Amino acid sequence: MSETTKTEAFLSARLSLHIHIGKPQRGDDFYHLPLTITAPDGSKNIEHVGLQNANFKVRHHEAWDSYLPLMYITRNGGPLFGTQYSRAVVQADFPLHAAIAAFFQARASRFGLNIEIASSTFERVYDERTQGDMVLFGGGKDSRLLLGTLREIGGEPAVISARGSSYAADIPQALTYDASNFAMPARIVPALMLNPRNVYHGSGLGEVHLNQPWQQYFDISANAALLETSRLLQSIGFDITIHAPQSTLPYNLVQKILSVRYPELAAGQISVTPYRASEKNLHVCLLKDYHGIDFSDQSTSEMYASMTTNFVKKSMKQGDEIFGLYRNREIINREMRTIIRRQYADGTSPLSTKLEPPIEWDEPWIDFIHSYCNPDLSPALLEIFSIYAECWDLGMPGLPAGLAAYADMPSA
Repeated sequence: MSETTKTEAFLSARLSLHIHIGKPQRGDDFYHLPLTITAPDGSKNIEHVGLQNANFKVRHHEAWDSYLPLMYITRNGGPLFGTQYSRAVVQADFPLHAAIAAFFQARASRFGLNIEIASSTFERVYDERTQGDMVLFGGGKDSRLLLGTLREIGGEPAVISARGSSYAADIPQALTYDASNFAMPARIVPALMLNPRNVYHGSGLGEVHLNQPWQQYFDISANAALLETSRLLQSIGFDITIHAPQSTLPYNLVQKILSVRYPELAAGQISVTPYRASEKNLHVCLLKDYHGIDFSDQSTSEMYASMTTNFVKKSMKQGDEIFGLYRNREIINREMRTIIRRQYADGTSPLSTKLEPPIEWDEPWIDFIHSYCNPDLSPALLEIFSIYAECWDLGMPGLPAGLAAYADMPSA
C-alpha cells in the first residue's frame, strides 16, 4: 500500500462511524436488532430498532434481518443523520442479503452518504405469498384520508399503527405495536413483514419535493423511489408494491377532503399535541382555518395569533431558508405563507395590520392536484381528488423548483 493510500485510509477511518449489527432478537410479539455505533474517538452508543408489544403474531424472515437495519442506517433519521459523519462501515453478526445490501448502499448515496459493507453476504430468492392491502397509520390527516379513499373505492385495507392503539383507537381491528425506535424503518418494515400485496403510505406534496441529495422523506414518498423499493422486494421474492397516492396533494387539500368527505375519520385526527405552540401546530391550524374547519380542539385563538405572528416575523427575517435534508419543509412553509397572505388580504388574519406579509408569498400551486408527481396514481383516487381541485398544468408558471423539476424527469 502506497503512502498516499495509507493516508487516505487513515483519514477515511477518522471520518467514519463503525456500526455493528447484533443478532436479531425474535418473539411472537417483538423483533429487535441491536446496533452498536462507534465513533472515531472510540465512544460508543447502543441503539435498538424494531417493534414490541405487537397485538399480532410477528412474521419473521431472514430478509428483514438485512432490510430493517440497513434501511435504518442508510436513510435520514438513522445514526448518520444530523451528525458530522457522512461515512460508515457496517458489520453484522450474520451474513447480509447481497441484493438488499447493494440497494441500500446505492440509496445512501442519494442522501449524500457513503456506506461500506464489511460483512459477508449471500444471494437468495424466496417464494413468498403476499395478499391484501395495508395502510401505514399515523393517526393524522394523511393516513386517515388514505384509509377513507381506499375504502370508498372498494378496498378493505388492514391498518397498522406504530404507536400502539393511541393513534388508532377509533379503528376497529387495527394492528398495533410500539416501535422501539420511531424512525421510519421501524414504522414501515413491520407492515412489510406481514406480506401484504400493497402497502399504502400517507405523504403530501412536500415529501416528494425533489432535491439533491434527496431530502428526508423522498425515498418513502416519491413514486420513482417507491418503484425502486418495490422492484427490490419483488426481485427477492416478495410481491409487494408500495404506494403513496397523496404525494400529489398539497396539505390543505388533504385536510379539506378528509374533513368534508370523511368526517367520522377526521374526528379522530391526531396531528399534533393540542395547545402546544409549534410550527406544526400552526400548519394544521392554518389548513383548517383556510377551509373554514374548526381548530379549537388544538389551539386557542390567542395561541393561533401568537404562532402566526412569530412565524411571519421569523420568515420575513430569514427570507428563503435553506432547508437542507429537511427540504420538505420548504413546500410546507410556502403553503403556510400563502394562506397567511390570503388571510391578510381578505381581512381574516389574526395578524396586526402593522405586520403585512409580502404579496409575493401568495402562490397559486397550493390549490391544485399535482398529478405529475405520481404518474401511477389510481384513476379512481384521482376522480375523488378532482372533485375538490383541478390538476396543475406543468406549463403554468410559479412552481417551486423542486416540483418544477418533475417536468424534466424521465418516466419510470
